[in-house]
Amino acid sequence: MELKEKSVKALGAQNFQGILFKATFPKEFTHWVYVCDKKEGCLRKEGEIALMDSPSFNRYFDVFTEDQILARYALSPKLMERFCSLKEKFNCPISMVLRNREVIVAANLGKNSFEPSFEKSLLEDSTIRDYISSIKGFTDMVKELGLNNHIWK
Repeated sequence: MELKEKSVKALGAQNFQGILFKATFPKEFTHWVYVCDKKEGCLRKEGEIALMDSPSFNRYFDVFTEDQILARYALSPKLMERFCSLKEKFNCPISMVLRNREVIVAANLGKNSFEPSFEKSLLEDSTIRDYISSIKGFTDMVKELGLNNHIWK
């Protein structure tokens, strides 16, 4: 076990603890668009860096794509604003991948969501509030990114 742990660290693998969220987009993308948090980066980046029209978005994120026009179309001003708000709300590194008809969002909260603590009873009010807060994180993500609306309208 110790040997395996050391080899993973030698590869520079990152330990992700947080929310990984996948949703369907109403539009299909022909190329990948990677939105990488500048504090953490992405595990995979393809294409060239795309500078977006939003200074606040560019301060938080790097965008990589093989299609600059697609990146600007997919990352509308409203979506960039919502993604910045989501980053500020979660106050943690957050990244996004757009591909095919999917959006995948990773918010690295630094803790495992939904994992029970051995130090607290599952019957305590504070434990239940923590679970409700984790679930609310998912629903807030849907609302904040407007995934329950048509983004391009």
